[in-house]
Amino acid sequence: MTSTTTPTVQVRVTAVLQKLTGGKKTVDAAGTTVGAILEDIEARYPGFREQLYGEDSKIHRFVN
Repeated sequence: MTSTTTPTVQVRVTAVLQKLTGGKKTVDAAGTTVGAILEDIEARYPGFREQLYGEDSKIHRFVN
């Protein structure tokens, strides 16, 4: 039996969002999709997700 691990990526954080990450310019996050990565970040930095999504639950166009 082989073990699978969830990939970890480094996410760059803009200056505006660094207030939510304690000033960190990058954060590590785990997930196999962009959505899962954002959920992982939100779990550790509450409020992060609401800064990236509009009221229509779609990701803002400036997020890349």
